Amino acid sequence: MKVMTLMRAHNRQGAVHSNGLRAGHKLVGSGENGGLLEYFFGRDGKHLLPHDKFVQFLRDLHDEMVKLEFAHYDYKLRGTISAKDFAMSMVASTDLKHLNKLLDCVDDIDNQPNLFNIRITPEEFKNFAELRRNFFH
Repeated sequence: MKVMTLMRAHNRQGAVHSNGLRAGHKLVGSGENGGLLEYFFGRDGKHLLPHDKFVQFLRDLHDEMVKLEFAHYDYKLRGTISAKDFAMSMVASTDLKHLNKLLDCVDDIDNQPNLFNIRITPEEFKNFAELRRNFFH
């Protein structure tokens, strides 16, 4: 959650009051004075952004997005997700013209006894996400 923490710490939209409520969305002055611009280019905006720092940021962001997606399906905090939830995550990244057919296949998982007790770990989910990323890019 390093990237999300960084993003929240450096912008008004992610700020939280002590009562747990988010701050308003009003920006006073320029929105250029914080957040990722400062992280990438320094407080004065004059630092150069090294390529490797940006690439690492993108890798960290991708990893955190995968963790958030897994957490979305692991809402009961079991540490694993069902085969059906895993299939739903795959469908979420497909072409919309195939959506209905693929959702029917996901629904059919309930009728597959060999898939009923299958659980996907975060590591397996991450490995598949990496495969998916490499396949589509």
